[in-house]
Amino acid sequence: MVINKVIYCLVLMLALVQFISCDPEKELSGETTYNFSINSSISPSSDTINIGDTLYLISSFPSQLRDTKTGSNINYSHSKAITSSIGFNDFSKLGTNTDSSTTKYFNFFTIVGDVYNDKTLPVYWQTNVIKYEEKNDGYYLKIGMIPKKSGIYAFGIANLGSAGQIGNKNDALFLVTFTHTNQHLYYYEDQFGQLSDHDRGGAYCFVVR
Repeated sequence: MVINKVIYCLVLMLALVQFISCDPEKELSGETTYNFSINSSISPSSDTINIGDTLYLISSFPSQLRDTKTGSNINYSHSKAITSSIGFNDFSKLGTNTDSSTTKYFNFFTIVGDVYNDKTLPVYWQTNVIKYEEKNDGYYLKIGMIPKKSGIYAFGIANLGSAGQIGNKNDALFLVTFTHTNQHLYYYEDQFGQLSDHDRGGAYCFVVR
């Protein structure tokens, strides 16, 4: 059924960006030294935009963070790299022969941090890597995403990963949640049912006309 394929492909897209959410040089597995929670936002968070409009993914957090496992305050400065992955899925095209899981229908540009395609990663044609910039006692990211094709899109950002700080191996997982953002998940949930709490945090839906 088409509906099952929609659910499968959206969950697969979210799972894929989670799978490669860690530093590309070291895929984290098992328990990390630290777990942190951070926020991100999309601006403008309109439910409908036009081809050629720009969506901004914005995220920042201090280097002094609370470890959610122990409750301790941790100075997580001088990370080797804090990275994640992002992906899009046009679920209006599922059930057709059109490629629905791809980033090729968007142009990307960097304001702070970095966004790039890494062909050494699995499903590189469906996801891009994002990398935070460390400055002023914190970590910052701001990238622009410009749609080139109409559709109903689900956007996913994976939890961040760090393979350690310079001088030690204190790896970390950063749980991402959208805040100050209307995620418009009704585009998906009105048709296909409610997303899990795990998938809702880093998901965002919108229409491109």
